[in-house]
Amino acid sequence: PEDLTALDVQRIRKKAELRKLSKSSIWHVFELIRRMSNFAEKQNLAKGISFPLKMPRVDNERVQTLTSEQQERVSEILKEESALGNPAALMLRFILASGLRKGALFRLKWSDIKNDQILLREPKGGKKTWIPLNLELQQILEETLRSDSEFIFPGRNGKQRVEAKRILKPLMKKLQERADLPTDFRPMHDFRHVFASTGVSNGIDLYTMQRLLTHKSPAMTQRYAHLADDSLRKASEHTAKILAGNQRDSVIVMEKRRKEV
Repeated sequence: PEDLTALDVQRIRKKAELRKLSKSSIWHVFELIRRMSNFAEKQNLAKGISFPLKMPRVDNERVQTLTSEQQERVSEILKEESALGNPAALMLRFILASGLRKGALFRLKWSDIKNDQILLREPKGGKKTWIPLNLELQQILEETLRSDSEFIFPGRNGKQRVEAKRILKPLMKKLQERADLPTDFRPMHDFRHVFASTGVSNGIDLYTMQRLLTHKSPAMTQRYAHLADDSLRKASEHTAKILAGNQRDSVIVMEKRRKEV
């Protein structure tokens, strides 16, 4: 890493751009360089990069929402597939009802369900977090076929699942055809966004949503702030309408009493 120069990094970026890699992919290239440098330095294998590595800017604050019609169709399809024992449908329903990350879902064990709560274990022995086990999640667990594996949604040979692309592909085709989901919809990632955007749009405050999504920083939840503004505006208009209506009713009653007198 210490032999790497700023010019070398610029060349790497230029080659990536010529290959028409996305901004997100280029960011991952830079992140890999940064991590290798940090690892080498921490392990006393070599000195780190001698200059500040400027990470490319990536606008990845995509907030996925669904219309009420899409939500109804998605729910209908996922329940139909769940009844057939489709594990992909059960996994997607679990994410929609909890907002879990894909990795957290794959790590989930039956022993993590305790006292109406779900224990989320961070990878590599990180901090443990608890989220509530709501009624929908309880229903999904009851429908999930329990095998000899300790994992709720196990992979091959009962071990921890590492991917779900193969079993998700036919289900996504149905969702795109019948629920009109976009072709670039990433179910395990975007359904987490749907959980968050739906909650915030319906009055869940950002602090509560931050805890449900297990975001370490409030800044990560700020992408949903504009949805909270819409919810606040609706609440304000509804309250004002109630008060205006009550005020008019009071005037009518007072006028009626004055005439009677």
